[in-house]
Amino acid sequence: MLMIGNSLLLAGVDLPALRDSLAPDLHLFRWMIEQTQYLDWYYGLRRLYSEGMRADFVVLLLNVTQTDSFQIRGEYFGYRMMQTRDVLDVARDARLTPTATFSLLLGNLSAYYGFRFDTRKIALAELVPGISSLRGSLVPFGHATLDHDFAVDFAAQRLRRFADLVQQHGGHFIFVVPASLDPIDEAYLKEAGARSGVPILVPLTTSSVSGKDFTDGFHLNPAGAARFTTALAPMLRESAHIQR
Repeated sequence: MLMIGNSLLLAGVDLPALRDSLAPDLHLFRWMIEQTQYLDWYYGLRRLYSEGMRADFVVLLLNVTQTDSFQIRGEYFGYRMMQTRDVLDVARDARLTPTATFSLLLGNLSAYYGFRFDTRKIALAELVPGISSLRGSLVPFGHATLDHDFAVDFAAQRLRRFADLVQQHGGHFIFVVPASLDPIDEAYLKEAGARSGVPILVPLTTSSVSGKDFTDGFHLNPAGAARFTTALAPMLRESAHIQR
């Protein structure tokens, strides 16, 4: 079982505990990259498959905004996650300008170019201690305004596309809704799952969490992650058993 996602996965799932809960029937591997969204993972998975990865189950954890997003993690994504041959498809899906497309290609071909923004961030963090704590104030977490019909229909299309990719390589796709204080995540993604036929797991519903479960209203704290992981483990086992 391969579990993929961004910082919501890192903060929200206690990996050692989940591995212990699934063993020995399921061997869990995680690939986590912060600030990634749907297109990063769709094309990242294409690259993994091209390099020989085969998983019986692929589990993706994103919220609805990230699922519907047209954004990618720029040149870093280009170097770490994208195949060179996919650059034009990514440019189309991410609605990139010709200049941005060329930068993405350079990032794919050059480690220096691919890591330049992250190198700058690391240097800034060393030069200005504590700057990371300002992020929540400078860029508040929260949902963009989402039109219900578009958001659900588009998410359903993307879930189906992801599932088709996994199935083409002999696997089963499972989507996990991260814990959230915003009921939109749970409601929209469950509806999208029903439309697409993709299994949607909701370990912690909006009504079962509160601000005390989060560090910043967005990422779970250790106590919240423990609750989420405890609820997720039997859901994954059941889903894997049913699909086998």
